[in-house]
Amino acid sequence: SLKETWKGDLLPFSIAVILSPSAVNSQPWFVENINNSLFIYRNLKAAKFGIIPLKIMHHYNQIDMGIYLYLIETCLNYHNYQYERLLEKKLNKNKILIAKYVYKNL
Repeated sequence: SLKETWKGDLLPFSIAVILSPSAVNSQPWFVENINNSLFIYRNLKAAKFGIIPLKIMHHYNQIDMGIYLYLIETCLNYHNYQYERLLEKKLNKNKILIAKYVYKNL
């Protein structure tokens, strides 16, 4: 649900991005929208989802995150947002910061 994957103000496409495909429907992403910045995290708890071994699930979750980032950028472009993507990798408790998008609506 959106409540489990998005924190902060919603954007016009917030509901659409939760429909992004993921391996065995694990949906490993989490977004924080703070001060015109989207912080995109990979939720490490999602790696423990289902019957797939962790080594394999970790690989699938990385692919899922790439698909999710593509969808985020497609939505930002469609809704005429100007943005800068900063790719990072920082561990924060049970999640890893994957990317930060600093945006403004034109």
